[in-house]
Amino acid sequence: MIVTSDHGYHMGEKEYIFKNTLWEESSRIPLIIHLPGTTKSAEICQHPVSLIDLYPTMNDICSLPNDPNAPGNGQPLDGYSLRPFLSGTHTDEWEGPEVALTAISSDIPREFYQPADIDNQHYSIRSERLALIFCATMVRRNCTIMNTIHTKWKNLANDPEYASTIKAMKEKLIAMVGLNL
Repeated sequence: MIVTSDHGYHMGEKEYIFKNTLWEESSRIPLIIHLPGTTKSAEICQHPVSLIDLYPTMNDICSLPNDPNAPGNGQPLDGYSLRPFLSGTHTDEWEGPEVALTAISSDIPREFYQPADIDNQHYSIRSERLALIFCATMVRRNCTIMNTIHTKWKNLANDPEYASTIKAMKEKLIAMVGLNL
């Protein structure tokens, strides 16, 4: 059994209403997985994962086809099996990334049915403790890093204490998306 939802909805947090932001209230969602026949009590895993990991997880558990797109477009599926987390929070067995990626489109016009320019979109990568938010527009580029546990309002991007962490998270974002930061 899997219980989850789509993105969250702001109800006044950060003086914002609606959804489609990279803040925690919109991008973080519940994900509960229960395997039939297990009686172990629930453990909470704090490691960030993505919904794109659900198919590889079901494939791993239910022996679904590895390449469901073979007869169609032939493209391999992304994502990693969450099975290591289902028997406990064994992140050393996890083959996926250390961070979860969230992306939302900018309002920069583009041709209908054409992919948007990667460098002009908005992204967030989230670790267990921090979220690096990158907003790109034609007017400005902005990187924000927030401690997701304590200081959700404080931008830590210029805090010297976080300089090496920010650099490492930017490198992960570049590797995942191919941005030109």
